[in-house]
Amino acid sequence: MVVLAFADPAVRSQCCDLAHMRRLWGRDAAWRLSHRLQQLEAMASLQDLDFMPFDSHRDGDGTMLITVTPDLALAIRPEPEHPVEGVAMQRIVITQVLRTSTLARST
Repeated sequence: MVVLAFADPAVRSQCCDLAHMRRLWGRDAAWRLSHRLQQLEAMASLQDLDFMPFDSHRDGDGTMLITVTPDLALAIRPEPEHPVEGVAMQRIVITQVLRTSTLARST
């Protein structure tokens, strides 16, 4: 089971406050971001990423980038799995929402 968490209140607002999301990302991207979070939360484990209909890749530091739109991505930090009452729990911390065009310029 995957459990989503947010690195800080600003990231939570960028991902969960619909009015704020629409102002930042636009209506369609806000919808896609919300949908992507639902898809992540529905996974049983990170291994399910191999079967999801979107791109993802792991950076050298363990951070993963999850594609939301051609210009928007989620940076996530997976934490080690741990069982809770016999169920494997995978906590994923969303560290930021970023424009991939900005990411491409910084690398």
